[in-house]
Amino acid sequence: MGKKVRGWTIAAVLDELTQLSQTRGVREISFVDDVFTINQRRSLALCQGLIERKLNLSWFCNARADQITKDLAQSMAQAGCHQVYLGFESGSQDILDRIHKGATVADLERGAALLKEVGIARSIGFVLGLPGETDETVGASIALAKRVRPERLQFTRFTPLVGSPLEHFREPGLVGFHQRGKDVVGEWIDRAYAACAGTGWGKESW
Repeated sequence: MGKKVRGWTIAAVLDELTQLSQTRGVREISFVDDVFTINQRRSLALCQGLIERKLNLSWFCNARADQITKDLAQSMAQAGCHQVYLGFESGSQDILDRIHKGATVADLERGAALLKEVGIARSIGFVLGLPGETDETVGASIALAKRVRPERLQFTRFTPLVGSPLEHFREPGLVGFHQRGKDVVGEWIDRAYAACAGTGWGKESW
């Protein structure tokens, strides 16, 4: 959808949250920005504002693991963030490079670790069936999930969206994101969930 990002001023966001908290008794907020952390200065300012206003809100958001810093993670935790969704996509560096993720496997692990250190739960998503996917790359994703041990875990099917750089991979009768199916991708998804089941972490997230 382009490279421009628009947003309310920090003051306007804080005023809205203050009204929700003080007049409607709201205690839980979901920030639905595609990437809450895309502008770190803005994210830090919003967290600082939440801390200063003492709204005592609990909230969660979406972020990129490679954008998480120690200062940002600490500020988010102090401001009431209890869970962050991180789109890892794959545990294979080759797959990450193919889709131009712009991050390394080490970046993903580091960001997830910083959130864990400050007590923020991680909901981590992997996409199986990306261009170049094999049994070996699926194994790399499973291995990464086991190393990170996120509180919530999601394995979804690669579903190229219309207008995306990967749109040319769309096929007739394409099975959607959360459908398992009986094809090889469905088998990979079943394999991944089975490998991470019953371990005290990685509750399936939908």
